[in-house]
This record gives sequence, C-alpha cells and structure tokens, in this order.
Amino acid sequence: FAVYQQSARRAESRGMGTTMTAVLIDGNAAVIGHVGDSRAYLVRGDTITQLTRDHSWVAFQVEQGILTPEEAENHPNRNQLMRALGTRPQVTVDIGILPVQPGDVFFLSSDGLHGFVHDFELLNELSRPSVNLHDAIEYFIGLANARGGLDNITGVVAQVSA
Repeated sequence: FAVYQQSARRAESRGMGTTMTAVLIDGNAAVIGHVGDSRAYLVRGDTITQLTRDHSWVAFQVEQGILTPEEAENHPNRNQLMRALGTRPQVTVDIGILPVQPGDVFFLSSDGLHGFVHDFELLNELSRPSVNLHDAIEYFIGLANARGGLDNITGVVAQVSA
C-alpha cells in the first residue's frame, strides 16, 4: 500500500509500480512471496525449477496457448505487467511453501537478468560443487549486460547450509 500511496501523492510517480520476489528460509521450509515478473528459482542437485509465475501479459498469453514461449521472448508487450506493487491499492501476492534441503540454492532475479541469461546457464553455474555465489552473480550480471540488458539487472543467491 505504501508504494501505491507514494504513486498517488506525487505527479512524477503516477502509475509507478514494482515487482517483488522474496524467499524466507525458516528451519526446513522456504516461504516464497511473489508479484510481478521477477523470479525465484531453486537449484537442487542437477535440476533447476522456476518457483514463480510471471504476472505479465505475455505469460498469460502463453498459458492460454495464444503465444509460444519463443514468441513471448521478443514480444513488444513482454514487459507489460498484469500485477505489480503500487499500481492499485491492493494486489494479490502469490505465496508458496516448500521443504528445503542442505545444499539447495535459491536464485532470485529481475527480468533484466533472467531475460538475458537462460535457465540452463543458471543451472550450469549454480550446481557446480565449489561455486562461489558472489562470483556467480557477477558472472550472470556480466552476461546480461553483454547481451544487451538495458533494464535493471538484479540477482540474489543464497544456499541452504547443512
């Protein structure tokens, strides 16, 4: 609600909105909260799973079978959000809970990163036994920039300890 209030208060902020993806690890469970088109992934062993669903117009079109995932990647409306914080007084936030295991890696990214770095590249880097998580983020940001990333490029990574 605070983002919406700020948007309504100042003319230069009207229509302002933002995405939010968060993971809280509590004991043996992770709670994921999400709205928008930032993403949360789980890397477990040699598998990567996207834990969130994009709240964008093109994602909805793909779900309905109107667009293919390949068409959605370069569609002119790919950044049009159907849900975001701040665009309305209230928003529905997706919330999920899943069990965690030692060694699980959670990766959160803005569309400026995951739009330019493929899931298999995330998996290849984050599933390495001796991965340095800080270096991995720097590598992904570098890849996104080198591939023409113009939007904000943000990534956060955390690994569940034993």
